[in-house]
Amino acid sequence: MAAGWLRNGSKAAAAVLSVATLVVGPGSAQVVVAGGALDSGISGMDVYLDQPVSAEAPAGRACQAAKAYVTLVNAGRYAEIPEMFEADAIMADPGGPIHRGRSEIRGFYEGPIRNMRPEVVAVAYIGDDADCMVELVNRRPVNGRPRWVLASVDHFTLAPSGKIARIVAFARMTRPTPAAAAAR
Repeated sequence: MAAGWLRNGSKAAAAVLSVATLVVGPGSAQVVVAGGALDSGISGMDVYLDQPVSAEAPAGRACQAAKAYVTLVNAGRYAEIPEMFEADAIMADPGGPIHRGRSEIRGFYEGPIRNMRPEVVAVAYIGDDADCMVELVNRRPVNGRPRWVLASVDHFTLAPSGKIARIVAFARMTRPTPAAAAAR
């Protein structure tokens, strides 16, 4: 059923990736999402209390491609990433332009991404052989110290060849509120 949501373009598939659970304890409420518990002391962004738990990717080819992509990003093997894409693939970067074709995609990974050196954890996957949605957390500074932050949901679509035809990334562009920053 989830795979049908992806192929039919429904927004419901993205909604099932990170279903929060409210855990009420003595004196406070804790929100638990895919990967772990969020820090209730920070508002304006989803910051994990600890390093999030990595999810197991489903057996479908698209989610296995997404898993391989995360592995290459974390290993800093940026020159290999464009080879995962079809020659005429597109990649929609939420913070910039649409990269068209392997050459533009190569420029993105060997330029801005290489300079950023991101560290990511895939905390949820849903998909099949053709499409996969993966929820990504990245490590970045929050209030002066490295923290794990819910970053994006990326939609991978595979071509019949098994190479990536398209990645569309939907980012959580949030920042801690001034009150939260002052409290830390």
